[in-house]
Amino acid sequence: MEVNDLITEIAESGREATDDEITRIRVHVAGVGFEPGGWTKAGIPIAGLSWEGHIVRSSDRMENAIVHFLRHTVAQREWPEGTTLDEYIASLRQATQYADGGITLERQHQQWRLSFISRAYGAAGPDSGGWILVGYPLEYGYWSTGFQPEFGLRHVILNTAEGERWLCKPLTQNT
Repeated sequence: MEVNDLITEIAESGREATDDEITRIRVHVAGVGFEPGGWTKAGIPIAGLSWEGHIVRSSDRMENAIVHFLRHTVAQREWPEGTTLDEYIASLRQATQYADGGITLERQHQQWRLSFISRAYGAAGPDSGGWILVGYPLEYGYWSTGFQPEFGLRHVILNTAEGERWLCKPLTQNT
């Protein structure tokens, strides 16, 4: 069974995922990354920043991974200063795979979505909440976001959608 079909089956049946299924899901999502060649508008948060010798305008169309990288590592300082695009992507891949990280499952706009939340460890920057969140909507099939919520793990708890549930909870002193 394909991983997205497995996730849908778990979601629609309401059953608990097995440890082996959680591992399959983690490995799959770590491997997909942002959509290769996927483009989006840069937007206001990164307008005025420099990328590859050019000043970014909000209307510029750029690769999704670069937009998220500039927004979260440079503009919002969630990662340590000097973090490269490759290091940012690697930290998101790691965040989906950490066994002590959590995974939520929710229905958003009639589509299933997973959110992976794990400690930032060495990737925490000056304005980090100490946790990394990676969004994975099943219909899209690639990461939709990767950031460090200001409120850390509380971000997930405070933004719980109706019908959201944990596939596995993060290991913390407070959960």
